Amino acid sequence: MNQYLAGILLFLASAGSMQAQRVMSLPEARKAGMTVEGLDSLYMSAFNVQDSTQEAFPGETEEFIEKWQTTLRMLKGYLAEHGLRFDPEQKMTYRSFFGEDGHMEHFHYLFKPAISEEKAEEFDKLVDSFFSSFVFPMVPDQPFRQCGTTAME
Repeated sequence: MNQYLAGILLFLASAGSMQAQRVMSLPEARKAGMTVEGLDSLYMSAFNVQDSTQEAFPGETEEFIEKWQTTLRMLKGYLAEHGLRFDPEQKMTYRSFFGEDGHMEHFHYLFKPAISEEKAEEFDKLVDSFFSSFVFPMVPDQPFRQCGTTAME
């Protein structure tokens, strides 16, 4: 069995067991067998500045970025409304994965500086709650991913 196929099978096996936990830290995702390469092979990049044929929203990069920034603002507002606040210098790196219907399937994150385990658990619950009814406003005909770093302000 080649390494690529083995990675996909490992991802699919772990994804089935992790279905209830869609939100987790990047280290937790790695422990669960969810590799960057495995997930990236299943989800098209939302946009690709080098090659627009390799993106989920070709020719719509500016619109996508605007809608993604709005999504992040809504998520941060939801967290704040539910009492989860961060220091102004808190940064979060994230990898988000959406199905072809625009629903979030996985959200992996890493905070710098690190946050407490209790705060991470609350973050997991709130992010999962936010995305449980959220549909990304641009829906391609394929699963897509968006990654980045944001200030949590």
